[in-house]
Amino acid sequence: MKKIQTDKFTQTTLSIRWFVPIEKKTITAWNLLLMMLGRTTEKFSTRQELSGRLARAYGASAGYGLSGIGQTLRVEFRMTFLREDLINEEGYTEQLIELIDQLLHHPYFGEDSLAEMKYLLKNTLIAASQDPDARAAELAFSAFKDSPSLSVNLRGSLDDVDDVTIDDVKALYEQLTQAKCQSYMCGEISKDFEDVFTQAAKGEILQASWKPAAPMEYTELTEEKDISQSAFCEVYTTGIDPKDPDYFPFLVLNSLLGASSVSLLFETVREQNSLCYSISSNPIRFDGLLLIAVGADRSNIAKARELIKGVLDDVRAGKVDPATYTMVVEEMVDSTRGLGDSRMSMIDQDFLNDILQRPLSAEDNIRKVQAVTIEDVARAARRLQPAVCACVLQKKAAENPEEYDGEMDVRMDDMSEEEGEYAA
Repeated sequence: MKKIQTDKFTQTTLSIRWFVPIEKKTITAWNLLLMMLGRTTEKFSTRQELSGRLARAYGASAGYGLSGIGQTLRVEFRMTFLREDLINEEGYTEQLIELIDQLLHHPYFGEDSLAEMKYLLKNTLIAASQDPDARAAELAFSAFKDSPSLSVNLRGSLDDVDDVTIDDVKALYEQLTQAKCQSYMCGEISKDFEDVFTQAAKGEILQASWKPAAPMEYTELTEEKDISQSAFCEVYTTGIDPKDPDYFPFLVLNSLLGASSVSLLFETVREQNSLCYSISSNPIRFDGLLLIAVGADRSNIAKARELIKGVLDDVRAGKVDPATYTMVVEEMVDSTRGLGDSRMSMIDQDFLNDILQRPLSAEDNIRKVQAVTIEDVARAARRLQPAVCACVLQKKAAENPEEYDGEMDVRMDDMSEEEGEYAA
């Protein structure tokens, strides 16, 4: 176990992480398994029983989740509780030990529990399919057919839910118990609880594998739905991964475009032209992608896309206001310093350092961000290659046939390289 020993928090967080393969045929079963593991155990075989037991342990929380790390699926168990030294009650540590033992080693695989989780997962997937932003991103990533880490929907598939059996879930649980894991603690923990946790999760450094997505033939995907607003998602390949010399310029580029309070896309598309409800950018760091997500009325999409292209052209050419750039960097510095105020951010930074085999502290990251120049950011921007634009559109109103139909006059694939949470 890696310990981040600190008494600055009133709570302690434990995290165990496993790496398992990403496969479309098992992703739905993984979701159901983790829902079952986090909501029921042998002793607490209903959600109500387990929730009540956590509540009696002074509001402790625990659960499982998954995310993609490069070409690997990361499964995580997390538990947060009030520090033992702050609770003057005999038996409190024993309550925590019982909970973590039940959650890690005593799953309840009843047909009733699986049926309940299928119901909950179906509702989640149906809701996501009606969310235009989530659906646009899912549609965009589906175009990366040669990359399971991108094309596989980590939420699972509605079509596969009913086919998952108890035996499928048990087989994945057995796979999880045999997989290597890495464990973390941030806060304070008693010797008795530490001994139990260390024995339960004999952690070791995990090895991640990743490869930046290759440039691909530009694709436009369009889907009409009976929804109240439209959304589109543009995805760019960069070839930049966390070990690339342009990695920190890429992070600054993302903040400059759509992840700061003075982001260029927000100022241009929303504030100056009122063409969208929301606009942001996000790096998919292990795949070397930049994602720009926009929520807008269908009639404004073509113009919004033209403005985005104009912003990217300006940044490629180094046409960035120095005062704005300075504010972006200062925000990133403040955000990085703020990592020390969050237990999970501290754990995530350590985890990232571990899988990247680097010893960067928060101050190291700050120095690297501060060293990035506008020309560095322009160079990273010139590596952006349009890959996909996915549009999820409101159904066209009969009285307005001229609304956006999924194409634009200035195509995104005309942009060439030559044309002008925060853990790093």
